[in-house]
Amino acid sequence: MRPLAPGSLASRLAAIALAVAVALLAKAAVLDPALQAQRQTTEALGQAAAQLARLQAVAATKPRLEALAARLERDMGRSDAFLRADTEALAGAALQERLRSLAGSEGIALGAMQWGAEKAENGLGRVSVRVQISTSIGPLYALLAAIETGTPPLFIDDIDIQGPPGPQPDHAYQPVPLSVSFDCFGYWLPPAGGAAKAAP
Repeated sequence: MRPLAPGSLASRLAAIALAVAVALLAKAAVLDPALQAQRQTTEALGQAAAQLARLQAVAATKPRLEALAARLERDMGRSDAFLRADTEALAGAALQERLRSLAGSEGIALGAMQWGAEKAENGLGRVSVRVQISTSIGPLYALLAAIETGTPPLFIDDIDIQGPPGPQPDHAYQPVPLSVSFDCFGYWLPPAGGAAKAAP
């Protein structure tokens, strides 16, 4: 085998270097982006598979959630936490009658009463009565306690208490007459199959 001439060896080394450079450029320009795209695609597929698994798990709970919603609706229909009447007007009348009864048991005569209803929310209507009474502090406390501890639950709001003008009684044990007004409200549940409608 004859030794290569210096010029021939240099040419071959230059050719090899050129081939390596072309290979490296091809790797950087074609192979690396392709591998990066493949990695990104694999990651995206993994994320999509995990999301699909989560959605399938949520979808699998649908029958149980529907059964729970139906049971809650049935329980609410039997609950004693709501005023019962066919219409809001009848619920307002029933609320006024209940307040008269509670006040009468404390020896308090109710004055003017005005009822109203607010827009229904989630199938419920809020029925309220504005009450005016004249009484002393003891019966007033007893009445408010009876209202807020009864069934169905009723709530007191916007209470206004006015004492008499002028000098107070000479003896501290004498009851001071008070003029009191407050809102009393509860929640009305329409009959099964009905929908609560706000009073005009």
